[in-house]
Amino acid sequence: MKNTNIKKANIGRPWRLLCLVLALTILMTAALTSCGRISADKLSGSFSKKNFEFVAPDGDFYTAVTDAGLRVMAHLAEKGKNLTLSPLSMVLCLALIANGAEGETRAELEAFLGMPIDEFNKMAHSFVNGLYSGKNCEVGIANSVWYHDGGFLTVKDEFLQTNADWYGADIFSAPFDDSTVKDVNSWCDEKTDGMIEKIIDEIDKNTVMFLINALRFDAKWAELYEKSQKKDGIFNNYGGGKSDVQMLYSNEKYYIGGEGFKGFTKDYEGGKYSFVALLPDADRDVYEFAASISGADWLSILASKQRQSVAVCMPEFTNSSSLDLIEPLMALGLEDMFSDAHADFDSMATSDRGNLFVGIFKQESFIQVDMNGTKAAAITLGGMNDKASSMEMYSVYLDRPFVYAIVDNATGVPMFVGINADMGK
Repeated sequence: MKNTNIKKANIGRPWRLLCLVLALTILMTAALTSCGRISADKLSGSFSKKNFEFVAPDGDFYTAVTDAGLRVMAHLAEKGKNLTLSPLSMVLCLALIANGAEGETRAELEAFLGMPIDEFNKMAHSFVNGLYSGKNCEVGIANSVWYHDGGFLTVKDEFLQTNADWYGADIFSAPFDDSTVKDVNSWCDEKTDGMIEKIIDEIDKNTVMFLINALRFDAKWAELYEKSQKKDGIFNNYGGGKSDVQMLYSNEKYYIGGEGFKGFTKDYEGGKYSFVALLPDADRDVYEFAASISGADWLSILASKQRQSVAVCMPEFTNSSSLDLIEPLMALGLEDMFSDAHADFDSMATSDRGNLFVGIFKQESFIQVDMNGTKAAAITLGGMNDKASSMEMYSVYLDRPFVYAIVDNATGVPMFVGINADMGK
């Protein structure tokens, strides 16, 4: 009997251990799954896409998007500091807001966007849905609208439907408490594949709505670097000083040349997008050079690229920016939308507590360029408040401050633009 009892005990232990392991696995899986779950009430099903009209974007659209980004970058740039901005993410977020604007507020937004918002919606929809995304070259764009469920805010269905139609916006009703902070950040983390984990730390008591655009880019080079093409190098920082960097050496196919600058383009896998670098002459200030380029200039520069062999070296680099966009946008003519007294967003919503205006407009951006390719992401957030609160060989060595961009090759529109000025930061 003694031996029998021992045998039963030996058999029982593994099963009990197995049950314990399974229970722990289930608990851990549930916990991990709940971490990314959004608790806010998602209403997207009530505002599913109903319009399918395709309107091909034109030169005015490409110029407007590009010019908006370059003008804002010029206002934001601080000498000696790196900067990364997504013009596309910024204008798409502004479009979400513009769909709820009326009167002079709407007129200012339309002037900035370069056309009536109804036209911009259709062209933006066609442009975004026409962007290539495939193996080793992934592009993701998402939009969302979050509004306070407190009962004092009446959101217009037409506004929500318009943003669902043209921008595929997710619609959320939320309590705007700590759970909403977590939900918004979880949404941003998911849509940028973890490149931007957080956009807000807390919610001001006067904030009643968020309108958010997320943009993600993850692509490998069309021609990958060999290990032998990566070497130690020196980058001459803006204002003096030097940084030890890893330089990537290659011969590229397209050269860009102009008065006072030179550059190149380098394709990503699939050939639909390229990295563009413009290097001003050594005696020319990189920030003044960047500020001198208009949207039309940019598109003209890209259109003039020559199929010429160009010897290139560029540093691996990682930059990120946290940008408050209100001041530069006000300087560029968007004033009413930021004024609690003059903003007109009656087509968006009404609040029992006061007039709606844009109290927050900011962007978080990230870019990493290395021998494998490029990863980049941006989140732009607008917060609505209801109270004030064998030919000739060229060479381009990026060993000093330069302007860069990731562009859609078919249109020249920059998804990201930036200035790399200091490799020590």
